[in-house]
Amino acid sequence: MCPKPQKRVKVRKQLRQTVDRELIAWANAVRERDNYECQRCHLEGNHAHHIVPRGRAPHLRLTLSNGLTLCGPCHYWVHSHVAQATAAGFLSKASGRLVTEILR
Repeated sequence: MCPKPQKRVKVRKQLRQTVDRELIAWANAVRERDNYECQRCHLEGNHAHHIVPRGRAPHLRLTLSNGLTLCGPCHYWVHSHVAQATAAGFLSKASGRLVTEILR
C-alpha cells in the first residue's frame, strides 16, 4: 500500500530542508576559509562557488576543496565565460574519478 501523497510531500520537504542546511553550512565554511575574499579579484566576496558543478559531480557538492569564494560580478563572469574560467581554474568540466583526484 502506497503512503498518502501528503506524507510523501512531507518527506520530500524534510529532505530538501536537510540538503539546504548542508549546503548553507558548506557555503559558510568556504567563505570563512577564504576570509570572505573573492579568489578572482581579491575584493570582498560573499558567493560560495562550486568549481565542479553539483550536477556533474553530486558526490562533491559538500567537499570544501570543491568551493571558492567569489564576489557577485566575478561569479557572473565565471558562469558567462566558461572557457576562460575553466582555464583559470574557477571551473572544471571533469567528472567522476578524475574530479576526485583533482580535488585531493
